[in-house]
Amino acid sequence: MYLAGPFDNGDSPLTYDLASAGVSPEDIQGLQFVYDYDGAGDGFPPGTTFQPNIVMEFDPDGADTAAWEAGEAAVFTNCTTASAESGAVASGNADPACADVDVLEPEDDGDGPTMEKTFVNPDGSEDPSIPARSHQTTTARLAWSTGGVSNVRALTLQDESGTPPGDATALADSLYDTFDLVQIGPIDGSTDPMMQYDAIDAVLISDGNTWTAIGPCGTLDGTIDGTCVGSMPAITLTAEQRATTVGVQVVYIEGDPGSRGGVAPVGEDPVPPAGSGVARSDEESGRTLDLTYQVRDWRRSALPDLEAVDGLDVYNGDGAGVVNNAASATSQFDVGSQTVGDNTNIVIEDIDLDVATTKTWDGSPVGIPPAGTLPVNYPHTAIDLRVTNNSSIVYADEPHHRRPRHAEPTHGRHRGDVRCLRHRVDRQHRPAHGCRRVHADALRRGRGRGPLFRRRRRPHGVDAGADGRRRRIHSCLPRA
Repeated sequence: MYLAGPFDNGDSPLTYDLASAGVSPEDIQGLQFVYDYDGAGDGFPPGTTFQPNIVMEFDPDGADTAAWEAGEAAVFTNCTTASAESGAVASGNADPACADVDVLEPEDDGDGPTMEKTFVNPDGSEDPSIPARSHQTTTARLAWSTGGVSNVRALTLQDESGTPPGDATALADSLYDTFDLVQIGPIDGSTDPMMQYDAIDAVLISDGNTWTAIGPCGTLDGTIDGTCVGSMPAITLTAEQRATTVGVQVVYIEGDPGSRGGVAPVGEDPVPPAGSGVARSDEESGRTLDLTYQVRDWRRSALPDLEAVDGLDVYNGDGAGVVNNAASATSQFDVGSQTVGDNTNIVIEDIDLDVATTKTWDGSPVGIPPAGTLPVNYPHTAIDLRVTNNSSIVYADEPHHRRPRHAEPTHGRHRGDVRCLRHRVDRQHRPAHGCRRVHADALRRGRGRGPLFRRRRRPHGVDAGADGRRRRIHSCLPRA
């Protein structure tokens, strides 16, 4: 039965849908491709190669699937042959070339998308942990596929569901309680070999109430605009977006028809035909989406109160410091949809602080005043006291220098004398009576431990960075 043609080189690459010829796939028992030479020479030169591509769908109703009962793949053999003619000379049929196709039994819940969620380090290793108060980032990687299914009109990857901001209980059960989304993508051939055949319809973020399209890919309308076709640049969130984002979606659709219908290199997934939806793929196709998150200093669910994110609290995972992250993939068909989900954990770990103090006297030695001198006229000397956070990755918040609990008073004074040497931090920068001001340079982030550091609550919105801001520390030296 003749189907279609002839086609010339100007039609290449060409995709032909058998349904357009009014032929039922069930009635086809074989296919033949005929190539005619229409050039000025003597025919196709030696070494000419022809490679038509055929896309088939498996029909289990008419197949021998007895091997499935033993949990094995059903094996089907497909063979092809070729012949050539030149004038009155014919070659006859070449020896058959055959290949086996292994077909596994479908899952009980039917065909549909697949998705696996992991956390990945910058070097590609999987170590799901991050230091608290480090401002470090981690990559949440979504490995997905259509599950070997064609005709997926849109496939949506979603990380978290977009918890309403007023629902503190639900927000505390989300990754976004302890992390900020800072970047989406990029997507190219190195992270997704099949992206060359697809496009991104839209990238959306949720503030808990509304899903809003961001970046260059356009709005959610099912059409391609040329910006995110075949690839997508990295989308970096602004500070305002990071502060409110509690969910993200990336929507894939079929790409440029001109990218389809060609010949795939040997060993790669076949080129999807135009009109077949999101490129058909399986778990071995290597399709991934990377989302970059940064660990927060303060829990989002506790705002405007400031509750530190550390490795001691219990979040939405099983154990202290464990944070669970849930994601999903949804295939949208002409009729209906199918969704799968996955989740994984990342652990927030406390790292010990490395704190150093230095103390320098300026103006000593100090003379002893004559007997009867009023305390206000005692000689004074300055002390330069510095507290430094030498930690390699942990930010400290509000350093405090404290006098040792059992420190001896100044020699010659009794223990209860209020004029003995003392150190204190005064947030209003008011010195003790008769004392001169000195300074302590220190970082003002994180939460410290031990006698030198104490966690304080600050007004909502204060987010001082590692700015080396000076803190006033007052010292008073009495006369012995």
